[in-house]
Amino acid sequence: MLNIRDLRIDPASLGTKKLLVDVAPAYEYKDGKRTDTVTGYRYIVALPAHSLEKIGVRIDGKQLMEKPEG
Repeated sequence: MLNIRDLRIDPASLGTKKLLVDVAPAYEYKDGKRTDTVTGYRYIVALPAHSLEKIGVRIDGKQLMEKPEG
């Protein structure tokens, strides 16, 4: 059975320009319930090459970029 989390996206297929639109904390879950522990951050990126479709990329650890203004 195919698991969506096992898919790998070729970065070249996303286009050359990517726009960061949001940064949100990613929380730890235990027994199906969210805890207050932040395990990483989800970066929401808009893709101009794909009619500004958005993808979320989760990266564990500390926050690497600030949320854009405006």
